[in-house]
Amino acid sequence: IRHTWNNSESGALVIFSPVVMKAGEQFEDEDYDPHGYSAMKGLFTEDTWNCNIIQELEPKSGEIVLGNRTNFSAFQGTGLASILKQNGIIRVFIGGFLTNVCIDETVREMNFLFPDISIFPLLDGCASKSLREHEHCTQIVFPMFGAKCVTCAEAWSMLRKSDTIA
Repeated sequence: IRHTWNNSESGALVIFSPVVMKAGEQFEDEDYDPHGYSAMKGLFTEDTWNCNIIQELEPKSGEIVLGNRTNFSAFQGTGLASILKQNGIIRVFIGGFLTNVCIDETVREMNFLFPDISIFPLLDGCASKSLREHEHCTQIVFPMFGAKCVTCAEAWSMLRKSDTIA
């Protein structure tokens, strides 16, 4: 599905919000951080293998790569809210990891900031450390925040149909 997201047939705007931190930095303390990720050092360190976007998903011309992320949500410090407003976005498909950390925080914040945007976490485009954690978010948490989980194939079908209103 990746190679087709940004083609003219779908008109999709592809946005990356990678976690990239300078050596020795960590996320701001979080109120909810059950795994202690905000205290971990060495994760997603700038210019290391563990913060690079894999080759298969490498951003293409016209795609947006956000920077300055300050916590688990793709919104904090990145300018994502402005991009969504400026582009009149009505649907967002979210992929990435961890389902129960970054995707969860982004879904919650998007629901709060943009209650009129339809949110679609990708069932087979997100991952957690365990299937149990992934399914808890996709089956219980995300629906509480107005999100409807779909597969990548379902998302692509929705993008191809210009008359689909979620």
